[in-house]
Amino acid sequence: MDLFIPQIDTEDFDGGQVGRLGEILTTFNLELHGIRTEIVRGQGSDLWCELPCGDMLRCEDKTARAMNSTQPRAVTRAHCTP
Repeated sequence: MDLFIPQIDTEDFDGGQVGRLGEILTTFNLELHGIRTEIVRGQGSDLWCELPCGDMLRCEDKTARAMNSTQPRAVTRAHCTP
């Protein structure tokens, strides 16, 4: 699932901060679509998601700075598995 590209200057952020920002933005976007989401710290997943039908998903969020850009910004993508 490709999410939106935020217009946030990430030049002063370290890698951990950029990753955390991506998790928060992914959580926000999933919650907007009615998917309950929790940020977790564990191996194999960044988020636990509960669909409206009650099914649970683990979600791995990958966030990085855009490489070919005149302005630094974050790009985030999420992959969810049952």
